[in-house]
Formats: sequence, C-alpha cells, structure tokens
Amino acid sequence: MTHFDWTRIQVDLLVNDISEAESVEQMRQLGANVYFMPVLGLKNACSFVRFINKFFDEHHYDIVHSHYFQLDNIVFPIAKRKCGSICISHSHSTKYSEYFLKGIRNRLLCLNIGNVADVWAACSNVAGQFLFGNHFIDSPKKLIVRNCIECAEYVFDPIERKRKREEFDIADTDVVIGHVGRMAPPKNPLFLIDIIHELSSIDNRFRLLMVGNGPMENEIKEKVYKLGIEDKVLFAGVRNDVPKLLNAFDLFVFPSLYEGLGIVAVEAQANGLNCLVSDNVPEEVDLTGIKRLDLKVGASTWANEIEKMSIERSVEQYKTVFDAGYDIQSAADSLLDYYCYLIKQ
Repeated sequence: MTHFDWTRIQVDLLVNDISEAESVEQMRQLGANVYFMPVLGLKNACSFVRFINKFFDEHHYDIVHSHYFQLDNIVFPIAKRKCGSICISHSHSTKYSEYFLKGIRNRLLCLNIGNVADVWAACSNVAGQFLFGNHFIDSPKKLIVRNCIECAEYVFDPIERKRKREEFDIADTDVVIGHVGRMAPPKNPLFLIDIIHELSSIDNRFRLLMVGNGPMENEIKEKVYKLGIEDKVLFAGVRNDVPKLLNAFDLFVFPSLYEGLGIVAVEAQANGLNCLVSDNVPEEVDLTGIKRLDLKVGASTWANEIEKMSIERSVEQYKTVFDAGYDIQSAADSLLDYYCYLIKQ
C-alpha cells in the first residue's frame, strides 16, 4: 500500500494488537487510520464478535480486503450486513498453520469461506486452490495478486558484492549459497545444514549464508556445531538490506516444505542468481528457468546438483522479472484500479 495513489482511495487497517509498531507507524504516516482488534481465541470468541459488530457500526467501508482468512467467516457477514461491503479473502499460503492444533482450528474456521467471500484473492494458483478448492482456477471470483518487489533495487551491483562479502569475511574464491527466510519448520532450515555438510566434503569453497531468525535458530546452530561446520555457515540475522545482501550470494537455495509463492525466490532471480528450489514451491515462481528438486532425494543429491550449477549471473535478469508482472508499482496500480472498479460496480 505504500505504492498506492492515496488521492484516489482511503485505506484503513484493522490489525491484531500484537502487530509490529514500525509497520503501523509507516501506514499512519501514509494517511491510513490503524485500528486494533484482539487476537481471536476460545476464551474471547464472544467478545471478539461484539468487537467486530461495534467496529462496523462505527466505520463504513466499501471494500473489506482480508489477509486473516481464518477470521473471514466472522468478519465478512458482519461487514456485509452493516455496510454492504464487498469482501475479498486473500490466501498467502498452502497450509492453515505450521502448528498442528492451530491448523485444525483454522481449517474449521475456514469452512464455507468460498461462499462468504465475494472475491477469491491469492498470491498464486496453488495458494488459491488450497483455500478455495480446485475450481479457483476457472472461477469468475478469482483474483491473482502477486507478491511483488521493486525490481530496480535488486539489480546486481558488483560494488555491493565486494562490500558485503568483506563484511562477512568471505573470500573471492568462496562459493556462497544463500538463503533468506524464517528459521521455522516450513523453510526446512535443518535440511540446508545437511546440504552444506555434504558440500563441505565435495568442495571446500562452499559456504552457507543464512539471513533471518526464528524459533529454530538455536536448534540450527547446535546442529552446525555438532557437525563441526561452524566455519561453513554464516548467520546474518534479520536484515533490512536484503537487496544489497543478495549480491554476496553465488547461488540461491530454497528447500521449503510449502510456500504460497516464495517471494524471495523472485528477488533472487531479479538479482540474476541461479536458483535451486524444492518442488513444493509453486511453479509460478519460475520466471527465469530455475532448477527444482524433490526433497525426498536427500541432501546428498541436492549437494551434487548444487556443485554442478553455474555461478555466472545474468545481470539483465531483473527485466524478465519486471516483464512478468512482479514490479510492485505496476501491481499496486493494477490493484488500485481493481478496487475502484469494484466500488463503481
């Protein structure tokens, strides 16, 4: 929404009261009103419904675009009854939760979601099929909203490459496998450690640079220590300079267990990197001819495949990403036009 033309539309946010303060402040500076709702739980279900009723008594919206799909069966009927809102449900994933019990709860909350939503939005076809069923593909309700990037920010920069590699004490002769993502089960980070362990016995030049943090961080570091590959794995933590940091990579590896789309793979391609991803990553992420592997073949096969991959970059690759419709400004303009179309209708 930071790329919207705010003279054409007013956008407000209703978010959980645990939302990041920095993001909230950014939206306020753009002109959005930000409201906070409680996190839905078994103990506060009735008070949550009362809150939503009161909210739509006091605020009128032509469109309600929900990214909390597990709440849509509660929020949408109230918004329609109180305001006559057009309701958009948005799928970003192919699982209800990475946690078993939450997954069961969210699945139950999403029953009949296709009927309460006026528009079925998703970041990819597979994410849409997951939430709305196989008929998503041909449905008149279908709306693909791509997760996008500022393509120009990801153009390969040799100066930044030198600077970032010096920051992490990476030699020119080292071959850096990069990964960006939460250290959480869906990203399959322990498999990455198995891969670099296998690679270290094939070619001593390989190193793994992991960007991000998460609940599995200590477990990952413990495994690195037990395998004796501390000199092969670099932990960058959470960064606000990922477009620049990608320049330090030679290859991008993404062995996810599931993804709604996998936007970091789009970013890596815009930087010109050759990519190896699991076949759990949606095919729509393949914009430049990336390699795909089944996780079942094991870390040794993945390591052998990586060892054969070229580390030569295509510095013009960002143009392919732009032309494929993944530039954020173009996508924001299209979504805003769609909102205005819905309102006029």
